[in-house]
Amino acid sequence: MSKAVLNSSVIIALSTLGYLDKLKQIFREVLTPRAVYDKICVRGRGLIGERELLEAVKDGLIIVKDVKNRLLVNALLDPLAVVKM
Repeated sequence: MSKAVLNSSVIIALSTLGYLDKLKQIFREVLTPRAVYDKICVRGRGLIGERELLEAVKDGLIIVKDVKNRLLVNALLDPLAVVKM
């Protein structure tokens, strides 16, 4: 089993379908960046996915991680970027 990193679209879709809690059956570790957590649970308070993500984090199903390599994140967001590591 492998790791999964979820963005907000995946969390909201799985929450809508009622499948967010099934991720541990498929993945050893499920992560989401803090920015995604904030988008859903802070700025998106009261919207679809907030309750489910809060519960998944509380239950240890999803781990919220701070991004350490901003250069890499920016490169991944820019399809034309070239990054030397």
